[in-house]
Amino acid sequence: MTIDMTDDPAIQYIFDLGSREPIPTHIVNHIKQKGPKLGVDIYKKWDNIRAIESIYGDKIQYEWSKMTLKDRRGILVAARTNIPKIHRPECFTDTYTPYIKPKGIPTAEHTLPYLNQEDLEAKSALPTLFIARARQSPATFAMRELVFIPVGYPKADIRQSTKLCLSRRDTYGDMAYFSTVDEAIDFELVLPKLDLRNLSPPDSDVESPDLPLFELRLDTDHEDLVAKAPLRPRPAFVDSLPRVRHLISTQTSLAELDLWQLREDPSRFVQIFNDVVEHDPRQLLDKYGKRHPVIGTDSLVSSTLHVLVAQSHYVLMFWDQLGVHLQVIEDLMKAHLEGLNISSFEPDALSETIMSFSILLDDTTNLIMLAIEHYQASPEFRVHHRRRILLGQNTVAPEPSLAEDTVRLHVANLLHDLIQGHKEGALDPYRGLRFRLDLLETFLRKFPSGWTWISPYLRSALAKLSVLAGCSLAFELQLWYEKQLHVASMYTKNDPNYLSKVYGPFKAWTSIFKNVKGADFISSSKLGDPSDNKFDYPISSGRNKKIVVEKLCRAEAKLDAFWISIDADLEKWADGHPQKALQRLLDNGGDMLRTQPWSKRHEEWAADRQGKGSKSAPPDLLLKSEPLSRIFHDASKEITGIFNKSNIITKTKAKIRPEGGPDGGLVDPRRDPSPEPQVTLPVNKKGLQVFSRIFYNPETNENPAGDVKWSDFKGAMASVGFSAEHMHGSQWQFNPAAHLNLTRGIAFHEPHPSPKFSHDQARGVGARLHRAYGWVGSMFVRKREDGE
Repeated sequence: MTIDMTDDPAIQYIFDLGSREPIPTHIVNHIKQKGPKLGVDIYKKWDNIRAIESIYGDKIQYEWSKMTLKDRRGILVAARTNIPKIHRPECFTDTYTPYIKPKGIPTAEHTLPYLNQEDLEAKSALPTLFIARARQSPATFAMRELVFIPVGYPKADIRQSTKLCLSRRDTYGDMAYFSTVDEAIDFELVLPKLDLRNLSPPDSDVESPDLPLFELRLDTDHEDLVAKAPLRPRPAFVDSLPRVRHLISTQTSLAELDLWQLREDPSRFVQIFNDVVEHDPRQLLDKYGKRHPVIGTDSLVSSTLHVLVAQSHYVLMFWDQLGVHLQVIEDLMKAHLEGLNISSFEPDALSETIMSFSILLDDTTNLIMLAIEHYQASPEFRVHHRRRILLGQNTVAPEPSLAEDTVRLHVANLLHDLIQGHKEGALDPYRGLRFRLDLLETFLRKFPSGWTWISPYLRSALAKLSVLAGCSLAFELQLWYEKQLHVASMYTKNDPNYLSKVYGPFKAWTSIFKNVKGADFISSSKLGDPSDNKFDYPISSGRNKKIVVEKLCRAEAKLDAFWISIDADLEKWADGHPQKALQRLLDNGGDMLRTQPWSKRHEEWAADRQGKGSKSAPPDLLLKSEPLSRIFHDASKEITGIFNKSNIITKTKAKIRPEGGPDGGLVDPRRDPSPEPQVTLPVNKKGLQVFSRIFYNPETNENPAGDVKWSDFKGAMASVGFSAEHMHGSQWQFNPAAHLNLTRGIAFHEPHPSPKFSHDQARGVGARLHRAYGWVGSMFVRKREDGE
């Protein structure tokens, strides 16, 4: 039984979590009796708040900002006697010990979690709440509050099929007995009286002018998002899209760089291989303390390579296609400024593209969750868990030792709840995902030692999940979202023609997975097995000795042989489906650098270097360029492609010289090691030291190699002209200033637990910067500073 409001045009939201059991009669009667009256009362109170703000809004902001923290806390407690002290009061005690997931009818802490001291005691938080509420009607916030209410909402029998009217005064209401909005407004109404005791509230008939909206930025910090977003009006969909594009393009660039390095750098390949091995659930011992029989076998190598290739190629294509679909959405929004019609769901092209984007977003989230699903197998947790067989199924059970460290226990429980919550997410997966990520991030902020139990591999996956949850938010906040989710998906997700369009770029991979019938598609596991040290890569020793050059060439050749075999496998299993998207993504990175074999020219240079000759070798003596893939490569673009990835100085004409090629013919300017004078990047003294270590070269560097502090690295990037933006968890995005003429930023993970990059890690940072922008160590020069 539900309330019959289907003919009411004011219905803008349907809160239906999929259950078809009848709602208890007393719930229905309560809504019928209390809803209309409460809606009228809420709007009367809002009129009063609106009038107060129009006259005293500036005064309230000024007085609040001048108060001490103690005074602000006192006012919050006076306005709401039982106001919680901490962020996420529905989930943490005052000491930030996580609660067990709440059940039953929610308390005020469950339905109004943003009304707490920690979030509101800041100088700007409470005025933002009061002013935003005054300038926008309660209807603006009702859906937002539902989006940000945690997953601990009422039990299923209370929340089923409850229809909510959000626009009209006489039918306005919200969930949980229609009480939460009334409580929030009561709280906000009493604050100005406490804040300005000598002022009497104006008459409720005072008219308030229409004032500008507060715009919501889709903050990437979940704690900040939960604390502030419910206090602001819903953003226009078109205004949210640039932020979503920024989030997706950052992850796409990060995935591209990882793939390019994986194919180019043998040491990076070994590192990723070991990361996958170390997080394989078969690493866990059984209850008798015995290891899984697959450990140390070719089968483990093959399955590891399968995961490695799929994670680096298949997942990248999903990020890429999210960006492609988002661009179509932005273009359609420009052509249809009115946006998506909530009733007719027109225009059709926009509706279908939004649905396609949502499907790809779900698929990407599921793929990323696979990397976190077996967190117990990570080196940090492995010794505290055991494999078990329960009812014929493989399960993982904690050991008593897990509870010996309280922080470790809570981190494990929060990770477990994140995974289980996603599996049980039903029709609101991202609402639950954001909630659980916020809990984890909040706990780690209060107890930073918890980061030591989360491996870099898991941190990277958590950051990606945060991005996906943030992208979903821009869609969830729209009035048409629930209808899209509940109605449109009923036919689009079951329409073969529609799904064929969505997954068109993935046809080759669909055939690959189908043809291998669930097995690994790796037919060359020996070529990718690093256990025989074939990928040893002593790059830090330089290229000035024959024995070192031979080792470098050998490792690079072995890695190239593996990828040639992999590409052949991917082409063979694809049933003739073209892989244009993969080819484009691989070609985007330009050529990879390979070590030139030792020759007579090397001997002459080495002899000259021992004397008083030049220390620097000609670039074409040490390195050569080759495509990242021999199969997925468009040779027609080799000459017309972009060589100078940094693009700091615009080329006027490509240089083609008759000398220097192996056959004396024309040289491809993109493969010419020095097609034009080298660009210089002025940096400060500290920045020069940082980049000297990041691009350490034994042949030319006079300064010794060493660690690089994270704070020094951020400062060095700022010295070049980059701004640092904290994304999620340990992930940071560095965005170039306009004068650098760079087409995109670059992301890095802050090192944990040590706040430093080791020498090898710093060299990896340098390799990524070279891959992204073509930077080399000799480009950086000391700039004059004030007083010099």
